[in-house]
Amino acid sequence: MIRLATATLKPTTQVQIHICEGHYTDILPELDQLDADVLSLAFTDPNLLPALKAQHFETPVGLGVFDTARFKLPTETAIETKIRQIHDTLPDNGIWINPDCGLKTLPEVAVTRSLQRMVTATEHVRQTLN
Repeated sequence: MIRLATATLKPTTQVQIHICEGHYTDILPELDQLDADVLSLAFTDPNLLPALKAQHFETPVGLGVFDTARFKLPTETAIETKIRQIHDTLPDNGIWINPDCGLKTLPEVAVTRSLQRMVTATEHVRQTLN
C-alpha cells in the first residue's frame, strides 16, 4: 500500500512514516521492509532500542524523546538522557530526534517550550560528540 501511495513521487521526495503507540518489537523485520526513508516511532516501549539493535534495523528511525500523550513539560536533562540512550544504541546515521505524536492537542506555549528544549538538548549532545 505504501509503495502504491508513493509510486508517483519524485526520487528526491523523502517518505517518512509515523507509527504511534505500539509495541513494535514483534514486527521490526516487516517495518524495516517498508518503502520509507525514515520510520518515526513513539518511543514508549523500553524494549524498542535493544530490539532495533538486535534486528540490525537498517531504516533510519525517528524516536520520540518526550511523550505528549501523558504530557508533562519535559526537562532538557530528561530529553538529553533519552537522546544519549538512543545514540549509545543505534548508529549515528540512522537517528532522527522527534517528539512523540500529539503536539496538536497541547497548548501552544507547552508545544513551543517542549520543542525548544528538544532542540537545545539535541544541540548539546551534538556538541559533546564532536
